[in-house]
Amino acid sequence: MATLGGLEIWIDSEGEQAERTAEVTSHPVESGIDVSDNIRRSATVLNLTGEIVGTDAVDKLQRIEAWKNAGTVVAYHGVYSYSRMWITKFNTAQSSKIVGGYKFDITLQEARIAKSAYTSSSTRKSTGTQQKKTNSASQKVYYTTKAGDTLWALLQAPNAPYKKYGFTPNDVMKNNPKAFSRKMDARTMQNGVKIWIGNRK
Repeated sequence: MATLGGLEIWIDSEGEQAERTAEVTSHPVESGIDVSDNIRRSATVLNLTGEIVGTDAVDKLQRIEAWKNAGTVVAYHGVYSYSRMWITKFNTAQSSKIVGGYKFDITLQEARIAKSAYTSSSTRKSTGTQQKKTNSASQKVYYTTKAGDTLWALLQAPNAPYKKYGFTPNDVMKNNPKAFSRKMDARTMQNGVKIWIGNRK
């Protein structure tokens, strides 16, 4: 017995399979294998097989289908327990061995939802009169790192978006030491870190 979104469902004896993978970011080089500089955990995927039975089987089926279609985040508790999962697949079949019920297979994926940066005008606090920033050599430019970023791609590639602000990779590493796992090692740049990447001219 297990529960999905509070609904009781029967899981086969070997009907819970968890997939835990990781993604590696790689970059091609002139010779040899690609250079890898980052690894991050992927969302856990849980595959379930079992039965929906009982006088309310049809209602359960319809509710699970509605959750899948609406992208509702649900909790699952069985051999494994997860509090925030999306239903990405839900297949059912009727069987003569199950009276008034269904065989099913369900795929759940761990949900992680980004918070909106939008603030409505009614909740935005007034900060009074603000001075406009002027474009000067002393105006710092910041960037928040993400998976797959390299200092070369950000600063030195032909179409590097931050090349015009004048910093070299060494400048970035010196000015943002906490953004790197190892001192002055560009390959250890961390994800989700706000770094000073140059000065606006």
